[in-house]
Amino acid sequence: MPKRDSYRSGTPCWTDLQTTDVEAAKAFYGELFGWTFDDMPTPMGATYSLAQVGPETVAAIAPQPAMVAKNSIPPTWNIYIAVDDADKAVAAASDNGGTVLMAADDIPGSGRMAFVADPSGAAVGHWQAAAVSHSAAMADM
Repeated sequence: MPKRDSYRSGTPCWTDLQTTDVEAAKAFYGELFGWTFDDMPTPMGATYSLAQVGPETVAAIAPQPAMVAKNSIPPTWNIYIAVDDADKAVAAASDNGGTVLMAADDIPGSGRMAFVADPSGAAVGHWQAAAVSHSAAMADM
């Protein structure tokens, strides 16, 4: 698979799993795909485990946020779409019948992230990378 270091707006650019049992997920996906993990503490106190194949970061696994777990939402793989402006993307989703699940917010040193749902309820993340490449930005989380 070719290596990418930038993503055009509208292109899927990242995926991560939010789960209630990070260690079990790491064991499962590590065995299934041969992934190793680089555990990165976040400013919010959680650990964001970067999944790697050799030296390349390919995805991540993180604990499910308390609000999500409290609402009995099952573990979920998230897909992020590259956007040039997360705030404008959220506004456009809302203007077109979507629901803002999480307003655009800064991920220090990495970029801006938001989540929206289309009118049927399908959720997707928006990722506005900082001035550095996406893979480097995610590695800094």
